[in-house]
Formats: sequence, structure tokens, C-alpha cells
Amino acid sequence: MHKMAGLLVILNKLDKGEVTTKQLAEDLEVSTRTIQRYINEIELAQFPIVLLKLGTYSFQEWHSLGRMQLSDKEAKLIVFNQRD
Repeated sequence: MHKMAGLLVILNKLDKGEVTTKQLAEDLEVSTRTIQRYINEIELAQFPIVLLKLGTYSFQEWHSLGRMQLSDKEAKLIVFNQRD
């Protein structure tokens, strides 16, 4: 999976609630280490992510992407339809 698509999928899933690195890795067909790197990049972009327990993340209670509300398929389509 393209890295940007993975980041968008993770953001979208975080906006819907708690996520685990294991489930994200299975969904995106990557390693849990790759998911950890993606989450680090999302944190560096200053999205307010909270580690709830080992391997489980969510946005801080007050944060929401609001209008984004993309399905995983829509997030992938946005990335793959972009021109480099």
C-alpha cells in the first residue's frame, strides 16, 4: 500500500475511535513496526494522538477530523488518483 494511503486510512480510523497497531497492520497488510512509524509521522504532524495502552491509540477526546469522514476505500482513491 502507498504510504500516503496508509496514513489517511489510519487518520480516518482514529477519527472513528480506538485503533490497535495489530488491527491496522492486518487491515493495511503491513508490519506492526510500519504502523508504529506511520503513527510517529502522524504525531510529528501534530495530530493529537493518545496512547491508551500498549498498542492502542485514539485521538484526544476533543479532537475530530469532522468533515473528512472518508471510508478506507475513499482515502485510498484520493491518494491513487493524485499525479506525482
